[in-house]
Amino acid sequence: MLNSQTNQWGTKHDPSKDILKVTMDSMPSPQTIEEFSISFVEDPDGLILFMGWDNTLVNLPIQGSPTLRYI
Repeated sequence: MLNSQTNQWGTKHDPSKDILKVTMDSMPSPQTIEEFSISFVEDPDGLILFMGWDNTLVNLPIQGSPTLRYI
């Protein structure tokens, strides 16, 4: 979920300010991830966003053009 509210930790979630909600595939992590981690991996269709913590990984394919620029 991506929400336009800032300066709060999700404890007072206002669904009317949600910008985007997506379903992500999850899988067990091959090893324990001590700290929440985010990474991007290049894919022929764009990028794959990986997020992991503890024993779980989730991924979200992001389609883009071949001229996609990385910051």
